[in-house]
Amino acid sequence: MRLTKNREWFVSGLVAGFVASTVAIIVMLALRFLLGTPTVPELLAERTLPYVPATLVVRLLVTFGKIPPLGMTLLGQWAFGALLGILFVVVLRRSRGKADSESAATTRRVAMVAIGLAVIMWLVSVAIFWPVLPENLYGYPAPQGRLITFLTFGLVFASYGTVLAVAYRLLTRSRSVQSPSSSQGVQEPTPSSAIPIARRTLLTRSALTAGGTLVVGGGAVGGLLTYLLSRSASYDGHRNVPGPRGLSAITPNADFYVVTKNVVDPAPSLERWALDVNGLVGSSGQYDLASLQRLPQEARTITLECISNEVSGDLISTAVWRGVPLEAVLRDRGGVKSPGNRVIFHSADGFTSTLPLQDLLQHRALLAWEMNGVALPIRHGFPLRVIVPGYYGEKSAKWIVGIEVVNTAFQDFYEGEGWSGQPLKTRSRIDLPKPGAVIRGPVTVEGIAFAGTRGIRTVEVSTDGGKAWNKAAPLVRVVGLLDLALGPSGDREPRPERARRRWHRRVADCEGRRHCSIRRLRVSSRAGARRVVREGEIKK
Repeated sequence: MRLTKNREWFVSGLVAGFVASTVAIIVMLALRFLLGTPTVPELLAERTLPYVPATLVVRLLVTFGKIPPLGMTLLGQWAFGALLGILFVVVLRRSRGKADSESAATTRRVAMVAIGLAVIMWLVSVAIFWPVLPENLYGYPAPQGRLITFLTFGLVFASYGTVLAVAYRLLTRSRSVQSPSSSQGVQEPTPSSAIPIARRTLLTRSALTAGGTLVVGGGAVGGLLTYLLSRSASYDGHRNVPGPRGLSAITPNADFYVVTKNVVDPAPSLERWALDVNGLVGSSGQYDLASLQRLPQEARTITLECISNEVSGDLISTAVWRGVPLEAVLRDRGGVKSPGNRVIFHSADGFTSTLPLQDLLQHRALLAWEMNGVALPIRHGFPLRVIVPGYYGEKSAKWIVGIEVVNTAFQDFYEGEGWSGQPLKTRSRIDLPKPGAVIRGPVTVEGIAFAGTRGIRTVEVSTDGGKAWNKAAPLVRVVGLLDLALGPSGDREPRPERARRRWHRRVADCEGRRHCSIRRLRVSSRAGARRVVREGEIKK
């Protein structure tokens, strides 16, 4: 039975596309480890999330997490590559002449159509992902990162086009018979001497090829994904939960809260990493870590809080950060040119944060490479991150590879999703006794209060629903949850204007009551802001 219907040819194109898509995905995942280039699903998420409302993003993350959506996107990429095989067949058959499928002309045509399709996909992908192409797992500066991703895309689509052409030719190869010899020697096969492929033969080849690809290619893809996910940011959302005795002044690195937008965080290599400072500065240039550490440095104790931290939430921590002030780096580059008035921080994972230059200088933004006496852990931004006191943690970008001074408005990553870029708000929290704790007699209530760079003036506690307020005393006048400057000898000089204080209040009127409610805190910052925070109950 001769092959006469188009649908069998489309089956061969679909299978060839499936094989090519599998190989392309394997190449893409391998290059992610070798060169640190992000995958197509990751870049697609980077391009689409800024256009999704923040509330919807949070709802989706709570419902599905991060890994399942990326997994579905990868399956979609796989299916899309297979369907492109059908388009390949349509274009190929429309351009087909009278030559048989075994002719040199047809072989060249198959190669040309496959190459053309690969080049088109390459250019379209580059155009779509151009703004996020600088992302790189190993921390290359933006220009190098963009070039590496550009070339990586070329390799991925070249592998797709090559395998598509080869797989299609092998699937549709027909059997030839020798033409009679002539006086000039043996003739090459001609259209009339080639036996067209039978339908059963084509379908059998297609089924065996698809099955083999699914087993072998699927195993390779699964292995690469397993290795990739073994390095996933499983610590995302890690909270600094108070212990039985409340919070320590300085948060240990292992307990410091973590929030990341990534499934797998960058792991920059110092051999490849560099900080690129450009824009409206006296002279653009790059620094390696050793060059930065030769600039004037300082250690400061600064509290960071996540913008999504709830009332009484645990996404707040404090560490001693060592690094170089942003002002010193800009001065080393010849200062800021007029009319530069805004700084954009670019991270290896494509994250951006921005603030007015005046605010960054006023708050003494720090480029930190050390956290609590050791090099920054990977999850906290190794080898360099910015620390901006007085603002939510979203402004303290991790894994930074670029600092750009501009004079135009710019929406950074979180602002693009609808989050506020304003200074953090005043807050307080009851840590001890724990909610539901059984108490006997007078009880000491302890907690923390934080107002960023504004500092804390008073904390008041109410046990009667806000009818009467009692002032709480500082448990420690100034603790590590406060910006301190460390002198050469290591002595700490308190800076009360940046205080986050632990406080306590001994509540005697709980004695003898079956139901004692410590329900409200009233916090006043040094700037005069006052906030009432509702709390849980303590039952006898």
